[in-house]
Amino acid sequence: MTFLTLLLMALSVEDPGLEHESCILNPFKKKPVIKSHPILDYTADMSSLLAYYSAKDDAQDDRPIKGRAMAALFSRSARRARRLYPELSKTIADELTRLNAMEPYESPERLAATFGLILEALMRQGIELLNRHDEPFFVYADLLETAANALGQWVYLLDAVDDLEEDKRKKNHNPFLRMEQDEAMTLARTLLIEREETIDRHLSLIDYERFGAIVYNIVTMVTHTKCSVFLTAHRLRWSARPILNSYEDTIPISMKIPARKKWPRPKFAKLTRPTTRLP
Repeated sequence: MTFLTLLLMALSVEDPGLEHESCILNPFKKKPVIKSHPILDYTADMSSLLAYYSAKDDAQDDRPIKGRAMAALFSRSARRARRLYPELSKTIADELTRLNAMEPYESPERLAATFGLILEALMRQGIELLNRHDEPFFVYADLLETAANALGQWVYLLDAVDDLEEDKRKKNHNPFLRMEQDEAMTLARTLLIEREETIDRHLSLIDYERFGAIVYNIVTMVTHTKCSVFLTAHRLRWSARPILNSYEDTIPISMKIPARKKWPRPKFAKLTRPTTRLP
């Protein structure tokens, strides 16, 4: 949702002004923050609604106490979001219900496509809030919705791969558990690269009002799967090393995992005086 907020505000005609305020973690030092903006209000409401549904899902799975507590915490904000955006809230609830029903038997592609519809709906509503009617933006709207759909699929697939070992241990539903490990990792790599290319290709065709460099950097990180693949390999207990080897063209040398688990200590060259005098 943070990236969705940044992306929508980058296209907003209304300039998000800055002001200096202190935060809870450091109340003695004021920092620049963005003032109230319609996009911020919208994404905050949607974040609360998604957090509420996620907590309800945890309550039904393996974390009932934490799930109920978090659902109660977000229930008021979720009611507000449903009141402000009834059609969108219904779409999200319907797609999540359909996703839960499909998880025991459907393929990763179909499940990711269902989750992608949720982010596409969120993007569509955000585009309406921008209230832009210039001709180029109608083209941008299609590009944004397609990119949001691909991003939703990418998030679902990466989350499924990241939770593979935990789901296997707790016997939770995971579409990749119905395959052999090598087959699952190969399919996950292919699907992730396809979605990453879609995100990069569509968002690179848009002219942004602001924050263009930040959007570009984030999209580039997503496209090359730097930190995500790095963290996923650790969570999979080094079982993702074959995938990382196939990413050699996209992952810089500094991000590759060494053969041993302990990082080597850096070696520094010793500085010595010249043995001969310079003329």
